[in-house]
Amino acid sequence: MEVLFTPAYKYFWAAILGLALFLPVQRVLFSVMLRRQTRHRDLETAEVTRLQRRSMVFSATLCLVFAVIYTNIMVPH
Repeated sequence: MEVLFTPAYKYFWAAILGLALFLPVQRVLFSVMLRRQTRHRDLETAEVTRLQRRSMVFSATLCLVFAVIYTNIMVPH
């Protein structure tokens, strides 16, 4: 069990952290994008789906980059 907390597993922990952060970040980004677009005009279903996919891609990238940087700083070499 102690082997999981060695520097060899830092990318494993980065993936776990990225997955844990993905859903809340995606929901916040989606709600911000949706509010921003509905301020100007009413949206159709296709546009809402496009915004949701866009927020998913952006949040996945953001969470993965943050998790890798965070684990590289926090895990000693």
